[in-house]
Amino acid sequence: MRTKLIALLLASAGLAVTASACKKQESAETGQAAVSASGLDLAAMDKGVKPGDDFFAYANGNWVKNTEIPADRSSVGGFYIADKVREQHAKELIDGILKSNPAAGSDDARIRDFYNAYLNTDSIDKAGMAPAKADLDAIGAIADKRALSAAIGSTLRADTDPLNATNFSTDNLFGVFVTQGLTTPGEQIPYLMQGGLGMPEREYYLSSSADMAGLRTKYRSYVETVMKEAGSADPKAAADRIIGLETKIAKAHETREESEDFAKGAKVWTRADLEKNAPGIDWASLLGAAQLGSAAHRLEASLQRVRRRDAVAHAVRSHRLLPAPLSGSAAWAFEFAAGCDWLDRECRGDFAAASEPLRDAALQKMQAMPWESPAGRFFVVMRNTVMADYYVQPLAWRGLALDRPPQPLGFFDAVR
Repeated sequence: MRTKLIALLLASAGLAVTASACKKQESAETGQAAVSASGLDLAAMDKGVKPGDDFFAYANGNWVKNTEIPADRSSVGGFYIADKVREQHAKELIDGILKSNPAAGSDDARIRDFYNAYLNTDSIDKAGMAPAKADLDAIGAIADKRALSAAIGSTLRADTDPLNATNFSTDNLFGVFVTQGLTTPGEQIPYLMQGGLGMPEREYYLSSSADMAGLRTKYRSYVETVMKEAGSADPKAAADRIIGLETKIAKAHETREESEDFAKGAKVWTRADLEKNAPGIDWASLLGAAQLGSAAHRLEASLQRVRRRDAVAHAVRSHRLLPAPLSGSAAWAFEFAAGCDWLDRECRGDFAAASEPLRDAALQKMQAMPWESPAGRFFVVMRNTVMADYYVQPLAWRGLALDRPPQPLGFFDAVR
């Protein structure tokens, strides 16, 4: 067996030497094939620049030097180029469908019919406002706050993304951004975004700069033209009302700087907060029409869980406990309810509302419980989760209006 193994190793060594001899002859072909397969454009690189001095110039220098910015754009980049390629592919696809004879009812036939209908401007002009009549009648039938709130809610879509795409704009009065709770980790919750403006943001309506004033004049002229084409009896007065309403909405908007402030944007309102802070809306009707009613109830429950854990965390901080290994955090979901119920019973029904001495006594008793008991396991898992939240979600505590996270003795910033 040993002899066979040695023979195999020698044969492998011989093959390696042969491959090495051939490698230089094939390097150009194989290297170019590998580059092509990777999708990298070597011609875009400027290899005269040392990557350690300026990696951007090293990777993109020749592309920047040789690429002209289109006259109708302020910038150009990979996403724009990719979109133009996508647009060309879509055009070729549609052109092919239009030249074919797709079967009735097929996807290709639907694409053909939709495309032709879009380009049939004669039919569109002939129809006038008739296709919009049902929507206009529904708007005209709104008679009270409940109906208005339901109408607004029915328009809500998940059409904004301030974190991943810096997209703060929506054509609707409110936009919706759905993500993991910024202060309630683990919960998927909807965030309402301000909208309702025809121009990009509030400064276009309120800024005193000459450029913005000029844009407002042009925008008002555009609105009046639209109302005239829509058959308004008094397009000027209609434009005045529309611009007046949008300006009023703009004055109620937060500034862009405030919208981009994470600590402010991460604040979560309960249903009670919505009713208190925005009483002009029938929130039950709006959330119901937006199909967010159940999300509001889940959010309320989530906030209650966070508040209960927050109270526990404060108590843990007062005891200066050293953390156990974080591997126990996965058990939190199983121990949470039983542990919170145990603390509530020890604190006359409500641990979070109990006095500090009563909470301390309950936690001291819980700390002494054996690991085999639900309360003992809860205590260890709770302690681990508090620390995990601190290191994984350092902004979560600020969002809960805490001056700092619970920091047990023995950690480098425990004294801060």
